[in-house]
Amino acid sequence: MTRIQRERFFNEEEYLRLKSYFVLTKDKLSTAKNDMIVMHPLPRVDEIHPNVDEDPRAVYFQQAQYGMYVRMALILKLLKGDAMLKVESIKEELLLTILVPALVTVYLLSSN
Repeated sequence: MTRIQRERFFNEEEYLRLKSYFVLTKDKLSTAKNDMIVMHPLPRVDEIHPNVDEDPRAVYFQQAQYGMYVRMALILKLLKGDAMLKVESIKEELLLTILVPALVTVYLLSSN
């Protein structure tokens, strides 16, 4: 899921006419399959109604959380490899505890 992007329209009137047309609501989601998931890069504007957050298929907050873990792991890996910014307290186990939840989530989301 993503938002209607203002920058993709040639005129403002067309954007304003369509921006609220494609909104995922709880009612629309009720017709979707039970094993479907809703992902979104966040932040949302108006494209997902807040009542969708309650649905267990809405995984965008988990998606953002796991993305944060992956970025943290990458930053730590980069810092660990740099002699100027060597961080002695960083252990391989910490990298694994950050990466494993993200990798498991990617696997589970891709297997659905």
